[in-house]
Amino acid sequence: MKTMFTPLQIAGMEVKNRTFMAPMSLGYESQDGTVNEKMEAYWLRRAEGGVGCIIVDATSVDPSVPYLGNTLCFRSEESIQNISILPIRFINMVVRSFHRLRTQDQKA
Repeated sequence: MKTMFTPLQIAGMEVKNRTFMAPMSLGYESQDGTVNEKMEAYWLRRAEGGVGCIIVDATSVDPSVPYLGNTLCFRSEESIQNISILPIRFINMVVRSFHRLRTQDQKA
């Protein structure tokens, strides 16, 4: 068990311990896909509780194709910098909602 609480290096990123939080879609994201105060507070509580790394739920790179309802969307450097100031490490679970894509002919 001692190893569980020791630092870990992953591709140059140091994680304070080996406790990872699995991704969960909570719907706390803003409608435009940005991180808001509620989402930040949620992550900070987990960091304070000792989680070493959070795997961020369903993150899109295209705001026009959300995954489910409100979906985090890291589409710019600014949106990434907003979470990089938080005192925790993140891994993104990037999704692409192909089932929601339609060609112009399919739109009705």
